[in-house]
Amino acid sequence: MRTPRLPPGSTRISTAAKDLLIGHQSRTFDLMDFRILGRMDVRSSGAAIDVRQPQTKLVLGLLLLEANRMVPTSSIVDALWAQAPPATAKAIIQNRIAELRRLLAESSATIITHHGGYALSADVRSIDVWVFKDQMEQARRESDARVRVKLLDGALGLWRGPLLADVAAGADGYAPALEEARLAAEECRAEALLSLGEHEPVVHRLLGLVADHPARERLVASLMTALARAGRLGEALEVYRRTWRWLDAELGIRPGRDLAELHDRLLTTNADAPAVPTVSVPAQLPRDLKAFAGRADALACLDEALATAQIVVVSGTAGVGKTALTVHWAHRVKDHFPDGQLYVNLQGFDHTQVPMRPEQALRQLLSALAAHLPLPGDYEAQRRRYHDILHGRRVLIVLDNAAGADQVRPLLPPASGCLVIVTSRYQLPSLVVTESAHPVELDVLPAPEARLLLTYRLGRKRVDAELDAVDDIVARCARLPLALAVAAARAATYPAFSLRTLAEDLSDNLSALSGGEHDTDIRAVLATSYRVLSADAARLFRLVGTHCGADFTLWAAASAGGLPVRAARPLLAELTRTHMIIETRLGRYTMHDLLRSYARELCDGPQPDVMRRLLDYRLRSALAADRSLLADRYQVELTPQLDSVTSESFAGLTQAVEWLNAERTSLVSAVTWAADNGFDAYAWQLAWALRTFLEWRGHTPDSLEAMNAAFSSADRLGDATAKLHLHRALAIAAQRLGDGTTASAHAEHALRLAPTVDDLGMLVRTHRDVARFFEDADRLEEAFRHAQQALDAARAGADDYIAGRMLNMVGWFHSALGRHDIALIYCRQSLDMLGETGRETQRACTLDSIGFALHGLGDYAEAAAYYERAADLNHTIGDLHTAASVLVNLGNTYEASGDLASAHNAWHRAAAIFDELRDTRSTEVRDQIARFR
Repeated sequence: MRTPRLPPGSTRISTAAKDLLIGHQSRTFDLMDFRILGRMDVRSSGAAIDVRQPQTKLVLGLLLLEANRMVPTSSIVDALWAQAPPATAKAIIQNRIAELRRLLAESSATIITHHGGYALSADVRSIDVWVFKDQMEQARRESDARVRVKLLDGALGLWRGPLLADVAAGADGYAPALEEARLAAEECRAEALLSLGEHEPVVHRLLGLVADHPARERLVASLMTALARAGRLGEALEVYRRTWRWLDAELGIRPGRDLAELHDRLLTTNADAPAVPTVSVPAQLPRDLKAFAGRADALACLDEALATAQIVVVSGTAGVGKTALTVHWAHRVKDHFPDGQLYVNLQGFDHTQVPMRPEQALRQLLSALAAHLPLPGDYEAQRRRYHDILHGRRVLIVLDNAAGADQVRPLLPPASGCLVIVTSRYQLPSLVVTESAHPVELDVLPAPEARLLLTYRLGRKRVDAELDAVDDIVARCARLPLALAVAAARAATYPAFSLRTLAEDLSDNLSALSGGEHDTDIRAVLATSYRVLSADAARLFRLVGTHCGADFTLWAAASAGGLPVRAARPLLAELTRTHMIIETRLGRYTMHDLLRSYARELCDGPQPDVMRRLLDYRLRSALAADRSLLADRYQVELTPQLDSVTSESFAGLTQAVEWLNAERTSLVSAVTWAADNGFDAYAWQLAWALRTFLEWRGHTPDSLEAMNAAFSSADRLGDATAKLHLHRALAIAAQRLGDGTTASAHAEHALRLAPTVDDLGMLVRTHRDVARFFEDADRLEEAFRHAQQALDAARAGADDYIAGRMLNMVGWFHSALGRHDIALIYCRQSLDMLGETGRETQRACTLDSIGFALHGLGDYAEAAAYYERAADLNHTIGDLHTAASVLVNLGNTYEASGDLASAHNAWHRAAAIFDELRDTRSTEVRDQIARFR
């Protein structure tokens, strides 16, 4: 925002108008009167114009503040929407301008459209803010003190409250300059009255103003002068003492020279002579914890910093034990600092006090270093003395609970022998970058160290007696040291209670983790971190903590908040800096369970809009990943994408599989949640998007859970296409789990539904899936028949690619039925139709079929070559289940050729994959290896 200014060429207020002001007569304008110094008041010929819509008020306010000058549309957008303006922002502004034009249609003010913005054409004498500034300018030039007072009274009388008091914060860029001008007017008025000998009006007016603005030393000086001249010298001196105390406590500074000299003139006593300077050896470290446990890695990191760094930043979330670690380590190494150990609590997250100013902290440090040395009144002189005292000395300085780098930087000594340890809930990256600080970032305790902490506090006998309960306590405290300490204190207070009882009491209950005081109340401690967040970051914390699962990506967070990624990114950075979330690896975030519980407490109910956005994000992202796995997969008509959702994109197969692996549990849970909560379209479409991945990676139980939940949604929707998709998937999942009856039922349902769906491609895929089902059931003739029907339907649809795939399937079943020579004809024709590049999934399948036919014909060497190519290609595309099956066939071929070493190698590779997939075929393969030793 630009600073308000009088437009060039604007008309000055006439002498007659000046006389009206001096005579304290009310302003009246024949045509328009705009008042924005307070609540907006717009009048035309004395009649009020009701501007109701808040955005319309703000737009009018901006135009009035820049009267007769163009306000760029971009500035209006920034004012109306601090972040993430909607796509329709310009249209909304046009609507607000149209509304203003309608409201002002009968007035002398007009709104002019410029290229790139708008301007309000109006007589500035009709706008109170411009009248105020003009009267101020006249008062500044006026030599007659009485006239100056009356001009200033008129200007100040225009203020009815803060600028645009009934409008949102969009005009904040103008308010500070105008507020400064108002206070300057008060200062000028008081000085003019004092020059006229009018003391009482000054006292009456300034008592309240000085209380509201204790740092305005000109106001303080005028009040002191007025009180002294009124014979109230004691009160004048008390005003100075109050001001001194306020400046010292809030800003860490002394009153300025002019005010101090005024005080000296009023004061008749002399100052005491300074004492003889002495330098102390401070020992200010807080008491060390006897029951300190764990943190071996962090202590080693600090030991390393002792030899290599001058500044260390220990950061971590609330309650993670930053101060305990720092104090424990400081006691261990204090002998390295014979000139003393300093400690200052900077109160960065104190619920009862504002963060300590650097000036205050500096005075505290100087007092510890030189208790009898009078402090210089000038801040820079204090810093020089601080540096002088530390020069050549070895001092350990602990700056605890820092609110930011700017609070710490003035306290850093230049001396190379000193070490500064800063603790903060923020990461303070600027200290790492500009001051070469050594970062030590604390996470929650590893489980063994968390158990050790409880052992130290409760005794080994009690812990060993209930190890399962101890593990539950550790989990329910999220391995957070403060929470563990509170839980241990409760257990120690009630030794007759079992640890199992305590563990059950802790179940998802922050209230159970209260030590009775603020600093040991987990909820209160977390709240101190939450309160320092910006409003937007706090909202995002609540949403991701409540809705995004165990961990989440930038895109998930953006979608939860309904934000563009560019707006979500700095908010996540803020949450990371404050350790409200943790970036576990680039672009993926998490938070510990107690923070997640706290976020749930802060959220207002289930928030279905947030869940809808997250479902949409998961569906679009899963589809993008699915297309990376199988680019030519049949596509379904989806629910329209929400404008406020940003989905993941993947550079290739590896990224897609990594995302699916990381999100698998939350994706399957999302299907179930959607089905249970009425989001039926999302339920079945998300399950469909996950089918390929879950089948390929052998997550058959997950697939069955997702497809069953989705089927109930498809049934409620009456969507035959959806039910057909899900019957096909459920048949394969049930067959893989060995439930032939259920698999057969789903296959039959799919066959009955397929002809009712007007989609030849779906008919092909249904016969193909049923063929696979019969193959798994060892009913090869029936499988062959359905494969042939799928091929016939594909040829009827003139789809060469699908026909190529079905040629391979028919060839495979010829081979399975012993017709290997015919199989080769079909499969090689399929490979020719598929081409040499792209469509890797089907090419891998066809290579496997050719290998099988060649094996059947006794051409083992050629068969092995095709199997190797098929296995490598399946592994590359991520279809591990098929890759393992191909390796079993490869081993069989090597065994048939007499090469048992190569056979064992292939089978071992297959068994390892089946182990990874938790597939029961691993046992079969290992039995096969044992048989051929």
